[in-house]
Amino acid sequence: MSLILYWINMEIIPKSIHLINKTNEVHEKYQEYLASIRRLHPHWNIKIYDDIEARGIVALEMPEILKTYDSYEWDIQRADLFRLIVVYLYGGFYMDLDMLCLRNMDDLCHNRLVLGEEKTMTSDECRAFGLKHELRIANYMFGAIPRHTFLISVINTIAEANHIKITKEDDILESTGPGLLTRVYHQQKKKYDDITLLFNKGQKCMKWCDTFSCHFGDYAAHFHHGNWRWENK
Repeated sequence: MSLILYWINMEIIPKSIHLINKTNEVHEKYQEYLASIRRLHPHWNIKIYDDIEARGIVALEMPEILKTYDSYEWDIQRADLFRLIVVYLYGGFYMDLDMLCLRNMDDLCHNRLVLGEEKTMTSDECRAFGLKHELRIANYMFGAIPRHTFLISVINTIAEANHIKITKEDDILESTGPGLLTRVYHQQKKKYDDITLLFNKGQKCMKWCDTFSCHFGDYAAHFHHGNWRWENK
């Protein structure tokens, strides 16, 4: 019997794409996006996690986080946390199901941590919305090597913020979503010399934002099909 040893190179991002869906049946509105991911990444490992499998991974691999994970009132908060956990544990790229893939990501795998600009706000917008940082970091797509310490910092910050009471959409953004990710990025970016940040480079949102936003560099575009919102549908 031959012994096959599997070795993971911790210095490059694995060719894996992680997706999250409530059940194992993907709604037809996401099929076009899913097809674009598969078409441009024919040799990648593409995995969709449903709610049951996601919780099982958290319980097995990070049981210290399970109480926080189960405590959330909103499913989107669990999805926000799990996307970070799965990339931290296994490496690869997380993508929302409503990301339209525009090009193959093989060349991105030579990085250690890849984040994307969601949007750069004006100073007036920051004042109006009470935001501290003009550059917003997206959580609809990101990638990393397994066990990158930046991701565990974000996970721990989310766990510490679980006392935030959710009364409006912004509370979710700031407790588990891109608001929190943005805050940790600006607090810790000087600690890391291996963060690759992709900018929108003049690409306008392809849905309704009417700004240079909502892309992951030249690689994908976000189409805002998330149905968790109740204020800004």
